Amino acid sequence: ERKLERVKKLLKTSLGTDALRKPGAWMWAPQSATREHVRRAATVCAVYTLFAEPFFVAFDVRPVGAGALAVSTIADVILAFDMILCFVTGYSWLAADGVFKVEMRTFRVIFKYLRTNFLRDFIGALPLQLALSIIDPAGRMPEPGPLFI
Repeated sequence: ERKLERVKKLLKTSLGTDALRKPGAWMWAPQSATREHVRRAATVCAVYTLFAEPFFVAFDVRPVGAGALAVSTIADVILAFDMILCFVTGYSWLAADGVFKVEMRTFRVIFKYLRTNFLRDFIGALPLQLALSIIDPAGRMPEPGPLFI
């Protein structure tokens, strides 16, 4: 029984509500230089994805070349890495007294990210070109045309 109490206490302090309400040692400051570099790389990858993917679909580029597939996959990996980092990056907010404050408590950071940008980041990080190359490696899916009209 004594061991059980010790295990409960250990779990509560390491994984429980107390740990989630405290700033974690693994939390990144939103203004850190490394985080800004990752954010910039993710922005470049998002812009590439926003232009390349519709281009491949609009002009029916099948199969996608090895270079384009590699760049799309690298962009998707960087976007996924940025998505993971968003769970452990604090955020700034404007307090009622007009001063910007930084929130570093784990639970609040995770909850805010899930409420605001998670869905957009998740959809943006989906590896569409990689999935298409696995599903249809030779690019021989039937052409859309009169059959679909």
